[in-house]
Amino acid sequence: MWEVATASSSPWFSGPFGFCLARAKPTHFKACQGQLGFFIPSELSEAA
Repeated sequence: MWEVATASSSPWFSGPFGFCLARAKPTHFKACQGQLGFFIPSELSEAA
């Protein structure tokens, strides 16, 4: 993450803030239930 944006023409931006990522790479999607935000899925936390 290199910047926090408050405006963008990107269709992925829903404001009021967005994270600008450096060297972003595609990854496989893992569906998780829960509210939007940063969290550790239970499958990963149990493995730790």
